[in-house]
Amino acid sequence: MSDQTTASEDRVADDILRGAIEIGGELKLSPAAVYYIYAKQEREKREGTARAEEQYPISKWGKLLVASRRALRRVHRRITAS
Repeated sequence: MSDQTTASEDRVADDILRGAIEIGGELKLSPAAVYYIYAKQEREKREGTARAEEQYPISKWGKLLVASRRALRRVHRRITAS
């Protein structure tokens, strides 16, 4: 494996936030607030009332919440700016 490939994989690994504690730390929210945001978004998706521009990029991987740090920051800036 080349050094460039390894560096690229390291950057991707550093970008992934695993768990409500890490995600909440990035957004300066409690883990409970992160779970609330995720549950609310899932409910809105089921009901068909979700607005894509206001959705945080939080997903589930098994029982663990995961998010991309870069995408989370971008969406958080857009949501809190309005």
